[in-house]
Amino acid sequence: MRTNASQNSRQARSRKRARNRVRLFLGLCAGSFVMLIAILLLLPSFIGGLHSEDKPSALGVTAITVEGNTRYDEEAVVAVSGIKKGQSVFSVDRRKAANALKKEFTFFEEVTVKIDVSRRVTIHIKEAAVMGAVYAEGKWVLVSHQGVGLQSSPITTERPLRQLYIKGAGVLTSELGKQVLDEESSEIVAEIFDAAKAVGLDNITMVDIENRADIKVDINNQITMLLGNDSNLRHEIAAAASALPVIYDKHGATVTGQLNLKQYSNPEVKEPAIVFTPSEVLNETKNEPKK
Repeated sequence: MRTNASQNSRQARSRKRARNRVRLFLGLCAGSFVMLIAILLLLPSFIGGLHSEDKPSALGVTAITVEGNTRYDEEAVVAVSGIKKGQSVFSVDRRKAANALKKEFTFFEEVTVKIDVSRRVTIHIKEAAVMGAVYAEGKWVLVSHQGVGLQSSPITTERPLRQLYIKGAGVLTSELGKQVLDEESSEIVAEIFDAAKAVGLDNITMVDIENRADIKVDINNQITMLLGNDSNLRHEIAAAASALPVIYDKHGATVTGQLNLKQYSNPEVKEPAIVFTPSEVLNETKNEPKK
């Protein structure tokens, strides 16, 4: 009798555990179903179905700021990005926004879009530095350090105003936002530009690369540096920067003439010389009667 009672008790406990497992399973199913319904109801809001100022997304953009822009209206920049306050952060296409901005604003060399934990969007802008101006298809075109067209203006003067004049460069197009200078021209001018900046020679007014074997650089429309070919440009620019103070001390700050550094581009010359010739001497030489 005692054995039958014990067996019946074990069976009762087993049935009770089975009923509890069924109830737990049904409870989990019911809970999952409720969660699924809630997700489906909220999903449009999360992915951007509701992202206006009046009906912001549950995880919407809280603010949009622009950093590094000095040329364009900030509201216009935000509008072109396509990002809106209240828009779900999951629907923000950062790459698309960056590409749209670079296409619309030619001075935007690099654009990155970041979203922080507070759902604030920051548009970081790196503006292109103007290297100089080139004549292209009947107008002056400002180009960046990479030779990309930034801005154009009509021809009203023999040289571009307040810009480095890039003369004789290979021009591919005048279209803004595109590569205006050919690769070789861009590299030569950029090397001269960087070398001059490195030694504090910031008053270069013209780079003439029409003859790649006889490159010329004007300093303040006053002294023309004769550099020869492009094999040793940085050294030549540095040598010129060292020689100019001596020239100004000897001849005066308003002296004009030619500074010949061509020997620096000749590898056969072991001790290259720098030769300065004032304009009056050059004119006398030109006016000498031919024998």
